[in-house]
Amino acid sequence: MRCVEFGTDRYVVERLRSGDEAIFLRLVDELTPGLRSVARMHVADGDPLDDLITDTWRRVLQRLDDLDGGTSLAALAFRVLLDRLGAGTAPGRRPAGSGPAATARRAIQAMPETQRAVIVLRDVAGRPSSEVCETLGVPPERMRALLHEARVRVHAALDCERALAGA
Repeated sequence: MRCVEFGTDRYVVERLRSGDEAIFLRLVDELTPGLRSVARMHVADGDPLDDLITDTWRRVLQRLDDLDGGTSLAALAFRVLLDRLGAGTAPGRRPAGSGPAATARRAIQAMPETQRAVIVLRDVAGRPSSEVCETLGVPPERMRALLHEARVRVHAALDCERALAGA
């Protein structure tokens, strides 16, 4: 379910400010799976994500006044999570591991911050391009270039792993 199905962000923000629990729960249901996918790229296996996600939602509610009409609630939620993960206040980093998923994860973690954020938001969390641009403050052309470069890096890492495994 997308936010637009139950009103504009302005409407949702007004309802959140008035303490509307039902609209908050709908927003949480809509965005939490993507937030969890992004968080999983940064935290160790077995570390509970619930505290991280709960704290993200707490911070989103505290920052509702940051919405200036040009920023969506979804963009704010992902920005809050990315800021927290980037600040090193999230649970421990994922162990290296082995296999294609671990290789892709290592390739992503080695990327520059904005490139990493683009591929995680688009390919891991499945967020729309317009939202990724808004969240990161980059124009669509730059976002597409960053995403292409990130995908090339992941494919190169996977090709290298396959070549080494076959040798």
